[in-house]
Amino acid sequence: MVVQPTHLGGEDFVGATPTGPADARKTVFQEDWWLQAASGGAVETISVNWGGTEVASLSFMRHERPLGIRSLVMPPYTRTLGPVLNLPPSTHSRRCANLRRIATEIMLALPRHDYFFQRLDCEDETAFAFALAGCSIGQQFTFRVAANADPAKLMERVDRSTARLIRAASRRLTLQEHADFERFVDVAYRHHPAERNSHDFQALKRLFVACTQRQQAIILSLTDAEGNDVASVLLVWGHGTLYYLVPHRDRERSGGDANALLLWSAMEFALDRGLTFDVDGYHSVGTANFLSSFGFPRHARHLVTHCSLRGLALKALRGWWKSRGVGELRPDPLCGIEMGNARLHRRLQEAQPEQREERKEHIGR
Repeated sequence: MVVQPTHLGGEDFVGATPTGPADARKTVFQEDWWLQAASGGAVETISVNWGGTEVASLSFMRHERPLGIRSLVMPPYTRTLGPVLNLPPSTHSRRCANLRRIATEIMLALPRHDYFFQRLDCEDETAFAFALAGCSIGQQFTFRVAANADPAKLMERVDRSTARLIRAASRRLTLQEHADFERFVDVAYRHHPAERNSHDFQALKRLFVACTQRQQAIILSLTDAEGNDVASVLLVWGHGTLYYLVPHRDRERSGGDANALLLWSAMEFALDRGLTFDVDGYHSVGTANFLSSFGFPRHARHLVTHCSLRGLALKALRGWWKSRGVGELRPDPLCGIEMGNARLHRRLQEAQPEQREERKEHIGR
């Protein structure tokens, strides 16, 4: 689908005619081969053309639900998306004007929908433009390590208990690099049995095959003395950034230190290859606490949503339903990393009522 110029402001283009290569802010998730593999060929793309030149494009998947409810969302395992831009160098004010116009034309060109969602990369600059185009903007956080970071200096920032976990795991576990997807899936089912596992392994396998064909994916596994896999993670990379995409662990064999070593090893793998390391977000307070203990810098990802009145009502209903604790298990990309010091806060909360009772007895005496 192509969006024709709407002549906002009376010109086809604010600034110079766009020529040359696209903006350098593209991510691996915006590559056409990734989107095709993740969606099984069901991805759709709209383009914004000014003066016969494509200046932006946006991809999404269309989900048709009962009662005619339509959602436009990102393909599975596509952590960030947003528009791919092809704007030439310009002054800051002109670029901002162009971004606002692009966001407006994208929203006008989208198919009718009740719910639209995109998660933007940390370096994406279109959030403000989408806000002015009528979208709601939220935030999620991830942790990133720059490609030129020094692992020795990074270790100095790690919490002492987490550092002890890393050292303890390195003495009893062995790190292996491999491309055996079925071996990875076996660990995943030991993490969450089939009846509780919501991963789409068909989509994940398509992505892994597409990435390995381009030498942009690997699986890291930690094995114990008997050769059993106790934890594994699927890593993907492109455009200078490596993502800790899908980790899993054997709940019976991993212990509290395997995930700490696995995360640290993935970070070292990225830095050894001159790549930025992205922990790829989190979906629980326990995971966030655990990741914070590494001292990695936090970065915000903007969330762009747009809802119809019916979509807003359904969103509110879904939030109420989740608050009752009956939501489905989500494929948390860091679901295996709530352990060790991540449980400390919960243990302290559980101990607080007893402490208060002791204080009352002391005051009574």
